[in-house]
Formats: sequence, C-alpha cells, structure tokens
Amino acid sequence: MENENRPFARLADFVRVGFERYVRFIGAIYGGEPAAKAAEIAALEHAYRLSPDTTERTP
Repeated sequence: MENENRPFARLADFVRVGFERYVRFIGAIYGGEPAAKAAEIAALEHAYRLSPDTTERTP
C-alpha cells in the first residue's frame, strides 16, 4: 500500500472513500425519484393534450 507509513494520508484516504460511498448510497436512494417524476408528469401532459374528448388545449 502506498500510504502504509503515512498515517495522515491513510486517514484522508479513509475519509475520502467513506464520503464517496455515502454520496453514492444517498444518490442511489434519491437520485432516480426526480427523473421518474418528471417522466410521469410529461406522460400525463402528453395524454392530456392528445385526449380525444376535449377541444384543442394550450399549455
């Protein structure tokens, strides 16, 4: 290991790796929600505009 005789470098690497894993974990939990919600809203708007039982609508 390149940092085995440098305690501060080991600590900094440990903190960096831990923070990166935390960010990836939180991103995996919350990251897909906004994109999925935006896609759902876009699909609803598209269906609303193409609805055959209504007259022409503007957004």
